[in-house]
Amino acid sequence: MRFEKRVPTGYSYYLVIFDVPNNVVFDWNSNTWVALGSAVTPGLAMTLATVGSLTMAHVDLNLATICLNTTPRDISVSMYRQAAGSPAPTTDLILASEPLRVCCGYELPANHLEQAFEVDITANLTTTSGNSMHFTAELRRSGQTIPLHTLDTGATCAFSVTQDAVTTGGARVSEFVIAAGTVGAANADSRFEAEYTNPNLTANRCFTVVATINTGGVTYTGTCKFTTF
Repeated sequence: MRFEKRVPTGYSYYLVIFDVPNNVVFDWNSNTWVALGSAVTPGLAMTLATVGSLTMAHVDLNLATICLNTTPRDISVSMYRQAAGSPAPTTDLILASEPLRVCCGYELPANHLEQAFEVDITANLTTTSGNSMHFTAELRRSGQTIPLHTLDTGATCAFSVTQDAVTTGGARVSEFVIAAGTVGAANADSRFEAEYTNPNLTANRCFTVVATINTGGVTYTGTCKFTTF
């Protein structure tokens, strides 16, 4: 993501990334989170550019470097005007500060009620006679699959299938559940896969499968529909 601000000329500017809840800053020398006093390079230099008569300071942040964990991290991106030869966040003038929540290298929605990632699901018959079903689920963001097989080998997924109501006001009927312990870990493609033998589903009905993925202590859900013939 890009951080940009209009600034006066004649100064140098930099950013400091704070993790306020944990009382640490990001050290650009070691690419780790450390106490402010222990950071070798706490400031990330910003580039100056002229746009007509205006001067803009900007820098591109690689959020994957800052937080590739599956557990969301609340950070504060603070911009400073450098007074001397090197950044000094404890004494330099702070110009702006912006809170962000990041996870798996992505900025999460400002509305925390919205899912940060989508669960992409498929449901297929595995034989022409329909004797078993095969389900897959993966966590995605901005069209990219989150590499859970490397980021969180303990991530889990469960599938549940219900039959849609066939009468007005009718209740959804539970068909079967594939528990997380049965599904196992994400494969090398970061996809959860499970097969259910002999589902014995009623023909000519519409069904909904729900996949529930848990990673980094956060639960994400997604649904897809399929029809039997």
